[in-house]
Amino acid sequence: MSKHNRKLLALAVPRSGTKFMSKVFRTSGVRAGHENIQSGGTVGMFFAAEDCWYPGTHWVGEDEQRQRRSDFEFEQVWHFVRDPLKVVASLASSAFAQYIWCWQERHTGISCGLYPKTLRAMLFWVAWNELIEKNNPDFFFRIEDIDAAWPEICERLGIEGKPEVPPYPRNYGTVYTGQQAVVPMTWDEMKSIDNETYLRVREMAARYGYEE
Repeated sequence: MSKHNRKLLALAVPRSGTKFMSKVFRTSGVRAGHENIQSGGTVGMFFAAEDCWYPGTHWVGEDEQRQRRSDFEFEQVWHFVRDPLKVVASLASSAFAQYIWCWQERHTGISCGLYPKTLRAMLFWVAWNELIEKNNPDFFFRIEDIDAAWPEICERLGIEGKPEVPPYPRNYGTVYTGQQAVVPMTWDEMKSIDNETYLRVREMAARYGYEE
C-alpha cells in the first residue's frame, strides 16, 4: 500500500506548546492537526511512536480513521522543546491524563503506577525526547525562541510573506488546579527527588540550551 505524503511532523513532549504551535501553523496556512494528521501534517507527542492506537478523541484525523505513523511519509520532521522545569511540573500535575501515562509505558517502559508522579514526569521528559531524537529530526528549536526561529520556520514550510508569529505566552500550557497555578520546579527540588534522574534531565536540558 502506498504511503500518504504530508509536509510536517512536529514532535514535542506534552505540555511543551504543541497545541499553540498547531494553531500557529493553521493560521499561517499549514493545516497541521494537533495529535492527528491532517492535510499539512501534525504537531504533538503521539506520532513519535509507532502504534496501532493513539489515546484520546483528537487522534482521529480528517482523512483516515485509524492513523499510524508508518502509513505516512513526512517531508520534514521537527523537534521542539520547552523549559523542563515548567514541563515536568505540568506533567506531574493531576491535570495530565492517566490514560496517556498508561499508553506511554508501551513505548518507554516507565510504569504508570510504580513511580511517584514527579519522578515519573522527570523520567518521561528524558525518555520521550530521546524517542523523538530517534526520529532523526531535520530542525530543532526551543518554544521560547519562536520569534527568532520564525523566519526559518516560514522558509521551511513555504509560508508566503513570513507573517508575524503570534506572541508566545510565557505561561502557555500552565495547568490550574482549582485556583492554584502549577509552579515551575527548581533544580534543587528535582535533585532532592532523585539525583540520578536529575542529572539526566540536567544534561539533556543543557544540550537543549537551558543552562540555568
